[in-house]
Amino acid sequence: DKYKWPIHIWKAIEDGKVIKGMTSLQTRMATREPDDIKEKEPLEIWTYKYQDNTLIAFFRYGRVEKVNDVPTKPEINWDIDVKNHTFRLEG
Repeated sequence: DKYKWPIHIWKAIEDGKVIKGMTSLQTRMATREPDDIKEKEPLEIWTYKYQDNTLIAFFRYGRVEKVNDVPTKPEINWDIDVKNHTFRLEG
């Protein structure tokens, strides 16, 4: 079944939260379409900008690996380090 997910995933979706291990579909169901997506296989960074904070979801191989909630600042820019297959902060 396409939507047969663990209870903790459904709880996060109902609460509008993004948690480690979520797929892109689960993340979209919990939030909305991201404001920005950066992709460099196998990594992706999804950014959701709100008035006071920015939610950044880091995906590896299609699943959330890490989530950061930071104050919204125009100079913050997350990028992907292709050589090391890691995420990095610029700015």
